[in-house]
Amino acid sequence: KGATDPEHPHNWSTIKRLVVVANVMVLTCVTYMGTSFYTPGQDLIEKEFHVGHVVGTLNLSLYILGFGLGPLVFGPLSEFVAFGRQRLFVWTLFLFAMLQIGCALVRNIAGLVILRFLSGVFCSPSLANGAAAVGDVVKPKHVPVVLGLWAIGALLGPAAGPLLGASMVVAKNWRYMFWLLMWIGSGTLISMVFFYPETNEDSILYRRCQRIRKATGDNRYYTTKSKVEENLSWKDVCITTLYRPFEMIIKEPIIIALNTYHAVEYGVFYLFFEAFPIVFTNVYHFTRVELGVSYMGFCVGCFTAYGVAMIFFCWYTAKKRANNTFTPETYLVLMIWICWTLPLSLFLFAWAAQVHWIIPMISEVIFIIGQFNVFQSVFS
Repeated sequence: KGATDPEHPHNWSTIKRLVVVANVMVLTCVTYMGTSFYTPGQDLIEKEFHVGHVVGTLNLSLYILGFGLGPLVFGPLSEFVAFGRQRLFVWTLFLFAMLQIGCALVRNIAGLVILRFLSGVFCSPSLANGAAAVGDVVKPKHVPVVLGLWAIGALLGPAAGPLLGASMVVAKNWRYMFWLLMWIGSGTLISMVFFYPETNEDSILYRRCQRIRKATGDNRYYTTKSKVEENLSWKDVCITTLYRPFEMIIKEPIIIALNTYHAVEYGVFYLFFEAFPIVFTNVYHFTRVELGVSYMGFCVGCFTAYGVAMIFFCWYTAKKRANNTFTPETYLVLMIWICWTLPLSLFLFAWAAQVHWIIPMISEVIFIIGQFNVFQSVFS
């Protein structure tokens, strides 16, 4: 262990580290894609199962609820050396892909809602540990730049999902949306199995220790962290995984403040996915595939937002570092720069609902500049 250890992720070759970051990006994109993938077929699901619009939206809201609850367990769990990042990513992604088979074959709305909730829970490690996995292989000074690329994957997924889902609905039926998501998830799983090594340095050391034990037959070899964890009771593990996040929220008011702000704008982001079918289908008379294309404004906004973030990191924070006035709170200045884009975009979207279809799409770009950089500011 140390700065010169060739097995330390920071000392891997550039190609290997790029492959790791690319895998995390794709994993995050696919799991986030699952949130909105079904929205083009929501009306058909409601019709087949004889339910109203409110019940139909549970398939989106409970997926996101699972997405929010999962990190409370999977986030801390990935820090235990016996689990690490890689095993957690692989096993939960496998379960996520299998659940899509259930979604494609389900025969009642209650079953679909439950399966969607479980899908959200088991795809949440990408949210809980994606940024940590990037930080594992990227040196601290480069983390904000690479974290921005990861965030693009996180926001491209929900934007691209409706277009792919709409294509399946038009080509076959709504069940094929979930079949396609299963195959996309399975392809990502294969990539993760073969091209994603363990990145948590404590887990890497633990596995090295296990190899030495097996080769020498000497069980006296151990790592400091594994020794500590071996002495933990189930009560201690539960306190670490479940209690600690709430302890941080209670003791650090800034955490609950940022969480609340981020939760509101994240919730509004997904309200767009329920509003778009109403606006673009009923008002502008878009076809199902054209409705899927309407979400592409978010994709344009992602790259625009990343440019804004890079200007901030390469100009503003670089100057702060150069004159030794940089503090972690410096990142919050980015949030101050762009917070006005969120209410502006919502005003445009509401005001332009019967003017011209390009205005709501422009509001997508403006909104995602704010959403993306709030995400960047808080995570950094």
